[in-house]
Amino acid sequence: MTQAQQPAAIYARFSTDLQNESSITDQFTICQRAADHQKLKVVKKFSDSAKSGATLWDRDGLQAMMKAARQGEFKVLVIECLDRLSRDLGDLPSLYKELKFHGVTIHTTNEGVANNVLVGLRAIVNEMFLDDVANKVRRSSTGITLQGRIPGAVPYGYRMIPGKPGEVEIDREQAKIVLRIFMEYASGRSPRAIAMDLTNEGVPGPSVGSHRKKGDPTTLITEAPWNSQYFIGGYLKHGMIGNRLYVGELVRNATRSIRHYTTRKTTKRAAPPEDLVRVPMPHLRIVPQELFNAANAMRESRAKKRFGADGKMRITRNVISRDDYLLGGLLRCDVCGGHMRICVKNGGKYAGQRVGCAAAHQNDRCTHRRTYELAKLTRGVVEFINTNFANPEILAEYAKAFEAERSARQKHIREDRAGLTKRRDRLEFQISRVLAAIRETDKPSKRLAKELETLEAEAEAVETKLQMLEQESNVVTLHPKAIDKCIANIKALVRMLTEDIANPEARMAIHNLVDYIVVHPTAKRADYEMTPYLRLGALMGGKVFPTKRTSTAKRLENEGVTFFDNVEPEVPGATLSKKQVVCLGRWQVRAA
Repeated sequence: MTQAQQPAAIYARFSTDLQNESSITDQFTICQRAADHQKLKVVKKFSDSAKSGATLWDRDGLQAMMKAARQGEFKVLVIECLDRLSRDLGDLPSLYKELKFHGVTIHTTNEGVANNVLVGLRAIVNEMFLDDVANKVRRSSTGITLQGRIPGAVPYGYRMIPGKPGEVEIDREQAKIVLRIFMEYASGRSPRAIAMDLTNEGVPGPSVGSHRKKGDPTTLITEAPWNSQYFIGGYLKHGMIGNRLYVGELVRNATRSIRHYTTRKTTKRAAPPEDLVRVPMPHLRIVPQELFNAANAMRESRAKKRFGADGKMRITRNVISRDDYLLGGLLRCDVCGGHMRICVKNGGKYAGQRVGCAAAHQNDRCTHRRTYELAKLTRGVVEFINTNFANPEILAEYAKAFEAERSARQKHIREDRAGLTKRRDRLEFQISRVLAAIRETDKPSKRLAKELETLEAEAEAVETKLQMLEQESNVVTLHPKAIDKCIANIKALVRMLTEDIANPEARMAIHNLVDYIVVHPTAKRADYEMTPYLRLGALMGGKVFPTKRTSTAKRLENEGVTFFDNVEPEVPGATLSKKQVVCLGRWQVRAA
């Protein structure tokens, strides 16, 4: 009797867009030959192009492979080498343990079947390789700098000399703009005002022609507005005003890039003083020393006025993140249609926080400059929901109005599906990291359990939204029982918001109920005006609150950990229907 072939998957990856795309094809070919030799049946192939092995973020192929492993779609993973999975000291063993838990064996074409010893040794070697590469890149960069050449990006005001790598010359047209920026800044003009003038005059920004479009590495940016951060930079950044190349001195190695141990995002840290390299390059001077000194004196005085006597920006800020407040991601500007963000802080976590149009406050590309108190907007939304959804006739009218806007929503639905899928994969990765941290401790802290609970709630909400998008229904009917269920959901939501407005479940429920809220510009001290747009699924009696597959305690119990947190699992219910929205009309909130 012939033994059934084991289902297998192949994963391939290469690191940068400078490498050949055929690398993926070559890896697939080698792995396929190995699978055929071992009489495996390849059922899936996954790949990540131009993705670093130092992180698991933004690797859609890896996340899809891990999801297929969790669902039992294959039992053998064939890869060229373990470093194709990860080069990180912590991530590689974590991936190996999870695949092993799901009954997946890793076969490499170079080293055979992976085991605990091989994975441990490879993780150490791969981490050493990353450190070695970083040191060699830093050494090479320092050597190029000492030779009077510029490694990496060329600052605004200069251009590369064709045929001479690393050598630059002054761009006379851009140099005029550089001088103008320094003179206006030294005279007291704000960076935002300077950026707005340059954008309105159609002067190409620093990103034009030198940066590539996000998500499309083959296309250069042809149009980009000026931003005030180009001039002054941010934390540990100098911006144009602090760039000493404009006075003929090249400075390198002032900072180092490191990855956060949990999020794996790159952040800047000040480098040791002995790493700093200064090279005189008088032929590249654009700005007179007196003007450079005056501009930096103006910058220092502004910094002292804003941050205190030492003039240093504090990393810890009293501003809540977008994911932590009730209306995060829902507010839209009526003028430009862009997102609104927290832009002013003057109080506690919610009281005193103000939101404004991001385009207006970041680069003055929108005329909607008024800011709004977040607490009052939040109170107005809760009041609106409680007032309007208690009336069955109003709910029926909202449902009838849905068809008028359905066609305009199709593109938005497709974009949301892609974004939600990416967010779901990231949440699954974060959940696995928290679970891994819990497994490593004898007595898991309540903080970790609370973090797991919050991530699970958001993951379930994202899954609910994806289910809404996948449902196809062109016929809209509103049954009386659906109205009753909708009213019951709203009452439960309002009750939850009254008890604790920061409840993560309440925030997820609001995002399932409301698609977005348009904030209209009004006069100073006038009442706020906004127009909420409701998801049609909520009117159809769909479940507003995300259903948890497993409580936090149960999830920890499945991992072999006992933890008591008094969390009760929700009662399963229907999910919302396909995400389609109807306008709820303009609503007024008292400003005072």
